Amino acid sequence: MPERWIIQIVGPEGRYHYSRLRAMVAAENAPLFAQLVTENFDQSRRTFVEALRECLPDLPVDDILWRFHFMLGTIYHSASSPQRIKAFSHGRIDPGDVEATLRHLVPFLAAGFRSAPITAARPRRGNRKAKARVRSARARAK
Repeated sequence: MPERWIIQIVGPEGRYHYSRLRAMVAAENAPLFAQLVTENFDQSRRTFVEALRECLPDLPVDDILWRFHFMLGTIYHSASSPQRIKAFSHGRIDPGDVEATLRHLVPFLAAGFRSAPITAARPRRGNRKAKARVRSARARAK
């Protein structure tokens, strides 16, 4: 399953060490961490966001950025505090069950990205179809 990279990089005991470490360090808001993220993840972030923009052409870029931000927050929280859901569920939910996590996480995130736009659409430069849709929407709103 290609989504698995989001959840885990498996260590010797089957734990997802890297994701948890990255989430905990991100919470520290350390300048060195910010520099490392910029140097190592900005290109992949841009690539991922551009792919989302292609998949969701009617969603304003600011909405995509917010949803991407919330997606990362969801993943960071799940990775840095995996035992919280086990405690909340009185042991019924096992955060170590990657397949179960994905069965719940992927539809949740997909629904968030597919939901209606929040911000006003701003057409991309040179995108005549998007500009025409915005003009049409504005004309209907008057």
